Amino acid sequence: MELTITDKQNYLTSNRGITTISDWGLLTEDDILSQKIVDDINTSFEIILDTLDKKNNYTYGEIGNLFSSAMKEICKKHDVKEKYGLRDSEAHIALARYIAINIDIDMYDYARYDIKW
Repeated sequence: MELTITDKQNYLTSNRGITTISDWGLLTEDDILSQKIVDDINTSFEIILDTLDKKNNYTYGEIGNLFSSAMKEICKKHDVKEKYGLRDSEAHIALARYIAINIDIDMYDYARYDIKW
């Protein structure tokens, strides 16, 4: 099936993608802990998407603040320092991909380089 790039972009943003353990590049061999962290991330991100669906005119900064706060809470909940890799470049790439696919492809660079936690 061939789609125009506009139709393809609309298709991507019309349904939601979730992240997996491999997306985050977590630095733990504990599969149960890894899955718990990723489940918490996906749950938090779904709540953010639900919030964004209620109002369509958020700024990049507002969206970034929502994701930054969610990631800070997840790191705090799991007592993440540097040991799990949730602050490494792979995590920033996973977040940027998530935002680009689920919100707006044009946000990738902003999400990759400007959202901090």
